[in-house]
Amino acid sequence: MARNSTFTLILLVAMVAIAIDFVWFAPDNDSRENALTASDTGTTAIMAFPAGFDPNDTPLGWFHRTFWFIPATTLSRETKENVDALRCETNASASVFGRYTDIDVQENPALTWSWLVEKPISGSVDEATEDGDDHPVRLYLTFVDADDNAHSMEIIWSNGAFKPGEYKYTGDFPHYVAHSGATDVGKWVPESIDLLDLYRKTMKRDDRPRLKELAVFCDSDNTKSSSIAYVGPVTLSRAGN
Repeated sequence: MARNSTFTLILLVAMVAIAIDFVWFAPDNDSRENALTASDTGTTAIMAFPAGFDPNDTPLGWFHRTFWFIPATTLSRETKENVDALRCETNASASVFGRYTDIDVQENPALTWSWLVEKPISGSVDEATEDGDDHPVRLYLTFVDADDNAHSMEIIWSNGAFKPGEYKYTGDFPHYVAHSGATDVGKWVPESIDLLDLYRKTMKRDDRPRLKELAVFCDSDNTKSSSIAYVGPVTLSRAGN
């Protein structure tokens, strides 16, 4: 009996370890079959949230990833100050909502979007640490390089510890700071960035990447706080378009 009990305990520990290591929980329709490709017009609408869009009824080609043992971000579609937007509300929660893509970043390097933070992350935990790694809103991006290897990073609205243009690292995972602090809370902030330049600087590579997914990521699970943010349309365009 003792041996059986020991074996059962070892098996349970192994299962928990596997569950913790497998962070993402994929939804039923998590399929790349409907991955978005570049538009012939020169500007590709990666994310748009028109009337009738329901983030809780995920279309093919989109995904909503949650984390083991962590409540999901509350998502809704709203028009905020005349901008059709995705509303993300967290309460000690986290999840990632996005779209599969297959777009040549060298041909389409100009990433533009707008975001609005209504309720920022509050608290005294250092956002540079694992315990403080929460942000009211961020973009999560995955690239594939010329050798078909995946590279991921985030573009974040810092809680204030980092300035725009700086990098934050959690372990070796890169976060590029596009905006920071509470100065513009309650305002729509337009953003634009050369995604090819960002990829090359961040990944230390000079090849021709493809953007394989782009997502909105809002979380407050580490700090056990809460936040509200909105993201408007996200586009990727040819240079000079």
